[in-house]
Amino acid sequence: MTLSWCRTTQAGRPRSRHVGQWVSVAGTTAAAEGGGAVGGDDVGNQAREALRRIQLALEQAGARLQDVPGS
Repeated sequence: MTLSWCRTTQAGRPRSRHVGQWVSVAGTTAAAEGGGAVGGDDVGNQAREALRRIQLALEQAGARLQDVPGS
C-alpha cells in the first residue's frame, strides 16, 4: 500500500491523503487568512473557492476532479 500526504495544508494539517488508488480530501472551506471567508457573504463564491481548493489538493495528489465518482 502506498501512503502519501498532500503538501497543501489547512490549519497545519494535510488537506488530502493518497492511499493506493484512493485520494481523500477533507476539511476544505473558503476560510480566508485572518478571518472571514473568500467570497464574503456570497455562498456561491464560497462554494467555488472550496471546490478550487479541492481541485488543487487532488492535482497535487496526482488526481483530477473528473476522477471523482459522480462528477
